[in-house]
Amino acid sequence: MTALSFGGTVSSEHGNGRNRSLYLRNEWGEKIYGYFQQAKQIFDPMNVLNPNVFFTREDVTTNLEL
Repeated sequence: MTALSFGGTVSSEHGNGRNRSLYLRNEWGEKIYGYFQQAKQIFDPMNVLNPNVFFTREDVTTNLEL
């Protein structure tokens, strides 16, 4: 169960990052998520500002070193 299943949100006061990125498409829906992607493309066409943070399908544990 997630907060989304209860009508909640995956973020609070600190915005969205790697921990929440996998859930944002479900929270906002395809249309709004697409707008987010368009804005990112317009303002960061080279993807140098926080690459693979908001728009990623990678699990947060993918690049952890033990």
